[in-house]
Amino acid sequence: MDSIEWEMDKDGNPTKIKMMHSTMTKWIRLGLAGDTTDKFLKSLTFQERVEIFSIMQNEFMNQGGRETLQLKIALISDGCGGCPYHQFPYEAIPPVRIDGKQQSLEFNSIEDVWEVIDLLKEEVRESNENGSDFDEDKSIIAQLPFFTCANHFYTKEISRDIERYTYCINSGTPAYPGSYGEQPARWVRRFIAMKNAFAKKEDMMISKAKKKAKANNGK
Repeated sequence: MDSIEWEMDKDGNPTKIKMMHSTMTKWIRLGLAGDTTDKFLKSLTFQERVEIFSIMQNEFMNQGGRETLQLKIALISDGCGGCPYHQFPYEAIPPVRIDGKQQSLEFNSIEDVWEVIDLLKEEVRESNENGSDFDEDKSIIAQLPFFTCANHFYTKEISRDIERYTYCINSGTPAYPGSYGEQPARWVRRFIAMKNAFAKKEDMMISKAKKKAKANNGK
């Protein structure tokens, strides 16, 4: 995996791995449970390796889509500024049309929140397919205060991951023993998500500062 190269989208998110034969073998060896000896790997046809690798690549990029978005929400959002949505159950009118209209919904758990987020995600993607250019993460996060509390997304695990990420960046050392290829795939995915989230957060803070300076100069 040390030789993996990524193709990125305009927001810096990895979209595709530039696949190499040796990379497929390494991913299969590291990612599969059970027998991954040379004897087993040599018994696989090239097509079987491609199929296994494709499934693993899709899992790496999309597994825990909510998990990755939850991490980004926790890092990018400004937290709770004082809202009525701290505890379930509660009622709110989310900024999304359900059955053709906006309506008040009862939220009994975080699962209800995610169902609305999934609808918002669909709306953003449809808009972008029709010519818009919205940042999906920023668009969703900007609408959260209308129907939920950002604190619902912050967990002890995320706090530990932030500490681990900070340590890696500041010390230049990996989070786990071994080379890049030996790092847990889930951690690599979360590391990339955090790097992307911190970059977006910085961009948003700079944008806010510029708007504030512009407003002050106009007084």
